[in-house]
Amino acid sequence: MPRSISLAAYAVKVWSVEEKQDKQVSRFADNADLLEFFDRFLSTLKSSTLHDKDFQQVLRVQKLKKEKRRIYGVIETGEYGQESTLWDVEKKSVAHERKTTEADMLPFYFLLDIPEGPDEAVLLLQRLGMFGIRQVLHQALDRKFQERFPDYRLRLNPLVEAKEIEKYTKGKIESIRFVHFGIPSDIAEAFDSGHKEIEGRVELVVHARRGSSLPLTDKLRQFLKGDKELGKLIALDDSGFEYENIKVKSRVGRTSRTVDLANLKHLRSYYDVTDSVRVDRGSGHPQFDSIHSIASDLADRLKDDLYGS
Repeated sequence: MPRSISLAAYAVKVWSVEEKQDKQVSRFADNADLLEFFDRFLSTLKSSTLHDKDFQQVLRVQKLKKEKRRIYGVIETGEYGQESTLWDVEKKSVAHERKTTEADMLPFYFLLDIPEGPDEAVLLLQRLGMFGIRQVLHQALDRKFQERFPDYRLRLNPLVEAKEIEKYTKGKIESIRFVHFGIPSDIAEAFDSGHKEIEGRVELVVHARRGSSLPLTDKLRQFLKGDKELGKLIALDDSGFEYENIKVKSRVGRTSRTVDLANLKHLRSYYDVTDSVRVDRGSGHPQFDSIHSIASDLADRLKDDLYGS
């Protein structure tokens, strides 16, 4: 089965250290515009490669386009420092012995939409299976941003479409995890800790039988509508287990997510586009026009959620 292709969504914010608040992304630090900063940063990476010797990683922009207040393209990144063998599965032989100075560069699509007025922009970054570019890109961006704007910080927060959360609460509930923060005294006494206090948490986990689902859809819908409090969502009176949080693992299609009901904003903002994006047969990577079309539609929906239609 080929690796899944997804788009990770983030809200990009400019935080004022002195004022302790988010600023307009199009107007901060004496009318500085985040669009101009990103345009300059990405244009530099298109003409020269960023080489991080500490992390042994390189970063460069392969393709860069700009339309009004939207920038998009392809970023390549790769790590080096370890030898490896590249095996040709068709010839059944070694194709290349990679040296410690060679980086395996992978391309990732990106889209950044920076509106005028609001205090957050929308950033979409492609992922390939478990691989992505958020960390390496944020590190490079943050370093340059603080050099130019020392009194401000650049923040990337997960951004989840409202209906995306609802979709997973309606999915196949594979497990539910009840979380109690702290260790009850009767359990703590079972450990050989003397009089030292033990910090931690206790979890009660209920798993559905393989292939089946736990019947929680109605209760989750009530919680999202605000009709039920988290601590009263599911009664566990007979068990005597008191919980402060609930984590639900849900599956929709081939993708599963763990929804933290106490921290819905921390839900991983990955949108699986494996079945809708066209893949280039030669490279195995998404066709640019195809993933750009999907990303543009997603960015528009996220903007509607954030700023209204």
